[in-house]
Amino acid sequence: MIHSLLNHLEGCEAYIDDVIIYSDTWDDHLRIMRTYFDILAKANLTVNLAKSEFCHATVEYLGHKVGQGFVTPIMAKVEAISKFPIPTNKKEKMRFLGIAGFYRKFCPNFSSVVGPLTNLLQKRVNFAWTNDCDESFKKIKCVLMNSPVLSAPNFDKQFKLTVDASDVGIGAALFQENDDGVDRVVCMNVSAPNNVKNFLEYKFGNGVIDHPKYPDQMNVY
Repeated sequence: MIHSLLNHLEGCEAYIDDVIIYSDTWDDHLRIMRTYFDILAKANLTVNLAKSEFCHATVEYLGHKVGQGFVTPIMAKVEAISKFPIPTNKKEKMRFLGIAGFYRKFCPNFSSVVGPLTNLLQKRVNFAWTNDCDESFKKIKCVLMNSPVLSAPNFDKQFKLTVDASDVGIGAALFQENDDGVDRVVCMNVSAPNNVKNFLEYKFGNGVIDHPKYPDQMNVY
C-alpha cells in the first residue's frame, strides 16, 4: 500500500514500512515532507514518532548509513562481523557468509575472496578449516573494518566501468570522478554462480570474447 501511495513522490522511497526522504536543499526537504504527511493523512495512516528521525544529515536505513552523498555499513553490524568466531561447522559458516554477504557490495572481488568458504558448502565436501579458509575469513573482516564507502552517482557526469572474472566469481564496479579528481565507487556487484566456468564463446576474427550465461547476476545497487 505504501508503495502505491508514494510511488510518484520524488525524493521519497519506501521499503515495506520503512520510508526515507532525501533532497538537495532544505526548502525541497520541507516541501517533500509536507506532501508526504498530506498523503498519509488522506490515507488515514500515522507515523510512529518514536521510530522516526527528522532533518538529519545522515540516517540509518535498511542496514546502511546514508546521507551527504555517501553510503556506508552500520558500524554495529560490522563489529558483529569482526567479532564472529571461527566457524566449527557448515551451519556456522553459512551464518557468517550470510551476515558478511549483506555488505558484499562494499567488498571488491567478494565472491573470489570467499571462494574457499563457499567451496565447503558443497554436499560432498567435508567441513575442514584450512589456511585458505582462515585467510578468506580474515580478509573479509579486514575489508569491512576499513570503512568502505559508496558514493552517490551524479548523472550529469561520466561513469567508468570496470569488470573482472575468475574461476570462482564475476564482478563489476562503477566509478565516477569527484571534484578532487579521485575515482569514487558508485556501485559494485560481485557474484558467484553455481558454474561460473560455464561460458559461451563468441569468436571475432582471431580473438575470443567470453560471455557468461548469467546476465541477471549483474545487478546495480
